[in-house]
Amino acid sequence: MPWSAPIELDKISTGASSLLTRYQSNLDMLLAPVTPGDAEKIPPSLVGELLSVLRGIFDYVVVDTSAQFSEHVLTAMDASAHHVLLTTPDVPALKNLRITLDMLDLLSYPRPIRSVVLNRADSKVGLSLEDVERVVRWPISAHIPSSRDVPISINKGTPLTLANPGHPASQAISRFAQHRLLEPAGVVEAGRPGRSRGRRRS
Repeated sequence: MPWSAPIELDKISTGASSLLTRYQSNLDMLLAPVTPGDAEKIPPSLVGELLSVLRGIFDYVVVDTSAQFSEHVLTAMDASAHHVLLTTPDVPALKNLRITLDMLDLLSYPRPIRSVVLNRADSKVGLSLEDVERVVRWPISAHIPSSRDVPISINKGTPLTLANPGHPASQAISRFAQHRLLEPAGVVEAGRPGRSRGRRRS
């Protein structure tokens, strides 16, 4: 999850909203640090405290983690109701995804709260969708098509789903969110056995 700066524990309970940056009327963000090393000053326990407060403020909380299984990431995953794993149709990415899925099993995260999303799914790179599922040994929940409009929207700082909801990539993302994350059946108790658990709406 992106962080703005080292955060005092009392600020979490009394003024979490002051840490947020308003993007638009229904979307706020907690920005990444601008100074190297700031994230290391945040104790992992503070991640769980902050997420607990944020899910009491917002309908949905999306956590964008790093690729490493740090204590901060594990704390965020413990507090999450769904884990979305993003990959691309190339061998190094698929190999890393397979290792990640095995690690999630070893850490006893429930399989029902796990989804794999294939980005650039229609790329002609010599791997079919069947090849991808065979390599990772996991079903693909969403296929996001390739489009130059995606990096363009990133460079502009405007999500494609907001700028062009009818775009094929936007529609694929929206379908995934609706069917896997927003419907009542998609809400599952989070956490790992033996650790504190939370329940979130997304």
